[in-house]
Amino acid sequence: MTIFLTRFALAVRRLAAVAVLCLLPLVVLVPLVALAATATTPASSKLDDARGDVEQVEALLGRDTLRDRDLEQLKLKLDPLREALQTAINTTEPRFAEISARLKELGKKPEADAPPEDGSITAEREELEKAISALDADLKQARVLLLRIDQVGERITERRRALFAAEVFSRSSGIFNPGFWTRAIAVAPDEMRGVAYLGTDWRTWVEARGGQSALVQPALVLAAMTVIGLIVARWWGRKRASRDLAFDAPRLAHALSAWRVFLAGAVPSIAVAAVLLWVLQSHDLLPPRLVDLGQSILVAVAVMALARSTSRAVLAPDRQARRLLNFDSVRAGHLHRLVVWGSRVFAATVVLNALHKAVVAPLALTLATSAVMVLAMLALVAWTLLATRPEAPEDDAEAVEPDQALASEPEDDDSRAQRWLRLFGWIVILVCLVSLSLGYVGFAAFFIGRLVIAAILIGIIYLAIALIDAVVQEAMSASASRGRRVASMLGVSPSTLDVTGTVLSGFVKVVLVAFAALVAVGPWGVHVVDVTSTFSEAFFSVQLDSLVGPVMAVAGAVVLLVGMLVVTRLLQGWLERNLLPRTRIEHSLQHSVKQIIGYLGIIVAVLLALGQLGIDLQNIALVAGALSVGIGFGLQSIVSNFVSGLILLTERPIRVGDTIAVKGEEGYVRRISVRSTEIETFERSSVIIPNTDLITGVVKNWTHGNPTGRIIVAVNIPYDADPDDVRDILIAAACEHPQVLKNPTPRVFLLKFGDSALQFELRCVVANVDYSLTVRSDLHFSILYRLRKAGIVMPVIPPLPEPVPRMPPAISTGDVTP
Repeated sequence: MTIFLTRFALAVRRLAAVAVLCLLPLVVLVPLVALAATATTPASSKLDDARGDVEQVEALLGRDTLRDRDLEQLKLKLDPLREALQTAINTTEPRFAEISARLKELGKKPEADAPPEDGSITAEREELEKAISALDADLKQARVLLLRIDQVGERITERRRALFAAEVFSRSSGIFNPGFWTRAIAVAPDEMRGVAYLGTDWRTWVEARGGQSALVQPALVLAAMTVIGLIVARWWGRKRASRDLAFDAPRLAHALSAWRVFLAGAVPSIAVAAVLLWVLQSHDLLPPRLVDLGQSILVAVAVMALARSTSRAVLAPDRQARRLLNFDSVRAGHLHRLVVWGSRVFAATVVLNALHKAVVAPLALTLATSAVMVLAMLALVAWTLLATRPEAPEDDAEAVEPDQALASEPEDDDSRAQRWLRLFGWIVILVCLVSLSLGYVGFAAFFIGRLVIAAILIGIIYLAIALIDAVVQEAMSASASRGRRVASMLGVSPSTLDVTGTVLSGFVKVVLVAFAALVAVGPWGVHVVDVTSTFSEAFFSVQLDSLVGPVMAVAGAVVLLVGMLVVTRLLQGWLERNLLPRTRIEHSLQHSVKQIIGYLGIIVAVLLALGQLGIDLQNIALVAGALSVGIGFGLQSIVSNFVSGLILLTERPIRVGDTIAVKGEEGYVRRISVRSTEIETFERSSVIIPNTDLITGVVKNWTHGNPTGRIIVAVNIPYDADPDDVRDILIAAACEHPQVLKNPTPRVFLLKFGDSALQFELRCVVANVDYSLTVRSDLHFSILYRLRKAGIVMPVIPPLPEPVPRMPPAISTGDVTP
């Protein structure tokens, strides 16, 4: 048996060697042949293929029956072509530059009367010239084709804008017109017949693919998924019941509990609907007309599940200990019901509109469905606003005293947010009612649909931000024990980990908010009129006629300016509250950083707003140059103060918190702006000093280099006292004061032999010059007590007599006798 196995293994080895020898030429030659074929394929053929694809897209774009989805598909076909052309250009340009450099090194062809050059150089020059000519032609064709693709893409964008304006801003008869509802009621029987035909088509489709036997396997799959879902839901329910939160639970526990509630409510419903649709599509049990309807049902289920789970996670109407927002139970319950029923109404409208499209229902019925949805949503919002209205103050018999009114607690952030939320709700009701009455049903439906999607996204983003803040506060904060352990494990300082966590959390929040904004207004959004467009296409670039374009451009510039200013203020607040206090940067430099960021944000906001209006910055430069003469004469002081303010913020000779003396005023620097500096005097009055005086004038800064300062205490001692004892008493009084520095040591000087006393001076340095007056007063008390205890009585020095004023000599008007 062993000999047989040995011989069999030897035979297998020989066959393998023969196979390798036979296949080796193929393995080597096939890639070489393919490479040669690729190398011999001219670039012009690829450009011709791309040009043919662009021409095909242009031909399809000429049709008038294209819908928004068709236009989106055409736009998607252009994106790979643009990327391929851009890649080819980026690859060819270095090769073109390389050949150009080699050709430049060879030089020009010698003149006829010049000595002949070597033949190899001539041949190489000709080859390089041919190569560079071919590459130049390919580059030019690729750039022209890329420009053509961009132009076709702009045409597609304009068509989509036109469709958006036609569908959203189309006007019909208002809801108060009886004809609006009578037309919808008249075509309702046609809708019912279309639905019946749709059901018949589905049954015919299923029977053609096996009838009831074709439904057995999908039914088994769905039954198995249902059993698994029930088991998981039961396990999750027991796990959740064992993790009830207390009121004093950590912040991270609250955030994780909210996420568990969100996932437990959203994932099962969406997963079941998605699996159901996938099973039906994978077994080919849905005709083409029902695929869109099935996708709409999936979207409706997702909206309802996300809305309900997000509301339960954030508002927690049944668990006050788990509630993330500072709402009472009554308001939380009403808001939760508003979100749940609003999402149900919106989901039903999405399904009905998909059904209208599947049966090709008349436009009147689609508009009526959207109008009913908007009215139902407005009724829910109005009911919530009325049910959660704040209680009116009772009319007391006694009038409220002014001191009591001033002593009342200020309005917190949550109360202010609720007040703005109520105002926004009434504005939504007003805008939608006006739109419906004027006949803009599509716009009202689009507006309500976007608000529903935005509310869901805001809730999810709030959950994400709550989790991020909890992780940063409990796992990356320098003041938390867990954060210090994490910093020790990573080998960094707790302050570094704290700053890193703050920066990362801010970056992640910006990314989440930007992504949510794109989802809410971008092509992934879900709305009633089935329009997919970007934010600029949906809001800023709607062109109804020649008048709306400039108005929308100005509105877009204003919104962009205000938005950028708000973002700048938020960024300044985040830097001041979160990031900068966690760094080792001193307070004055933190103030300078915040101010400079604010000025840069204002400049960027103005530039973006001007760009939105289509104003060329070169024209602004010309206008600024023309106005420079007027600025030099009329606004010279303002410009000088502005430049001086920038110098103060960058060079920082004077910082916030310094104690300075300028122009006869002395106090603390409280604020440095680009025009002036605010100083708070010791009398608690504010003095505004132009920045030019601080740059060009003489300023005494007590705390520029360090906060220390020297104080002098003068003491008069009688002649019969021992000078050494007096010196010891003065030094001991200074050394025992906690604010007096031991290095440099306090010194005592005998300055003068007075008429009735010896004049001593105690000179010492205090740690903070702001407390110099307090230290001087304490030293006076201590020295007086010590001198009296030592039996030294300070003499009373009489005041100096006031000088007698000298009268000026009389001036004679007569002759002067020598």
